[in-house]
Amino acid sequence: MSCDEQEIPEFERESTEFLAIAVTKDNGDPIVTGVLVCSTGSEARPGTGDWVAAMELDGKIGLMVGPDWEPGAYRAWAKITSTPETVVLDCGLFRVV
Repeated sequence: MSCDEQEIPEFERESTEFLAIAVTKDNGDPIVTGVLVCSTGSEARPGTGDWVAAMELDGKIGLMVGPDWEPGAYRAWAKITSTPETVVLDCGLFRVV
């Protein structure tokens, strides 16, 4: 399983925007159910209480960024719970400006 990384997106701190997280199986098929997501500071790891169900918007899963987040770099994470394993994936950085 993997998270398809993208260019580092930027979000205005006053806005609320959807950050799509593309999680795929090894064969390239998307995983859209049984996924939890979270965000941390750019160098932090997720804790047990950080995870929330992935939001779905226009057939994509992800999380909402904002409003009023502090400017800085953040890291998105995905946790796949729909398999016998529990897989945690680093899905890359994003910035709030």
